[in-house]
Amino acid sequence: MDKRVLNTKKLLKKTLIELLDDRGIEDITILEFCKKSKVNRTTFYNHYDDLYQLFDEIVNDVLKDYHDSILGIRTVNINLFLGSIYDFISRHKNIFKIIIKNRIELELVQKIIEISYQEFIELWYQFFHDISKEEVDMLFHSIFFGTVSLMTARFEVYSKKELISFTSKFVINALKPYSKNSLNN
Repeated sequence: MDKRVLNTKKLLKKTLIELLDDRGIEDITILEFCKKSKVNRTTFYNHYDDLYQLFDEIVNDVLKDYHDSILGIRTVNINLFLGSIYDFISRHKNIFKIIIKNRIELELVQKIIEISYQEFIELWYQFFHDISKEEVDMLFHSIFFGTVSLMTARFEVYSKKELISFTSKFVINALKPYSKNSLNN
C-alpha cells in the first residue's frame, strides 16, 4: 500500500479515537471529523464509507495484533498468557478506554476470546484430564471471559504485577482440580 495512503489512514484512525474519547460515534459528523483531521471529505470517502467502517477497521487492527501476540504461546503457562494480555491492552489502552466508555467492551472481549479459543482449545483438551470436551469448553470460556474483562476494565486501576498476580491465583485455583501438570511452566 502507498505510504501516503497508510499515513492518511493512520491519521484518520487517530482522529476518530481522539473524538471518541469525548462522545459516541453516532454524535460525530463527517464534517466535524474532517475538520479535526484536516482531511477533506472526498479523501475520507475515498477510504471509508462512513465512521463505522473506519471504527471496524480499528477494531480489526486491534484483533490482528492480539492474534499475533498470542500466536507463539503453545503452553498452558498462565503467567505468560496473562502477561501477553496485559501487554496487548497496554499497547491499545486508548482504544480500550473508548470501548469501555462507550459500552462496546463485550463485543471486543468476545472476539478476543474467539481468537484465544481457536489458538488454544486443542492444547487445553490435551492438558486437562478426567474432564469432557464440553466441560473444557465451559471452563475455557468462563475463565477467559472473566480474565479479559477484568484486565480491560481495571487496566488503569491496578499495576501489571497486581493484575497478573491476582488473576493467576484465581485461574490456577479454578483449573487445579483438572490439571495433571503445572500451570506455570
